[in-house]
Amino acid sequence: MSISRIKTTNGYRFHGTGQADKKQNLFTVTPNLPATDVLQSVSDLLSTLEDPIYTAAMGECAHEGNYAWLVHHSLMSAKAALDAAIDGLMEAERLECESAQVEGKV
Repeated sequence: MSISRIKTTNGYRFHGTGQADKKQNLFTVTPNLPATDVLQSVSDLLSTLEDPIYTAAMGECAHEGNYAWLVHHSLMSAKAALDAAIDGLMEAERLECESAQVEGKV
């Protein structure tokens, strides 16, 4: 399977908004993005959180208010993008398996 064929899938939303019972999300991961680009973006998002989380863990800085929300939103963004890429990988594997079965390779 070529990694260039792996793309993000539909449906990964994040950042809830409005009334909780409505289960609305403000942002959505764009479908059909190359997985390699998405994984690089996830890595970049997580890299921005290294220092804030480390300083909080060492007791040097408490995460409160806007600072805590910044960390939370960055993590939710990274998770949604990664989940969409993982689903894209699983979909590519499924399609490859189906193709192999049609061709009689399995």
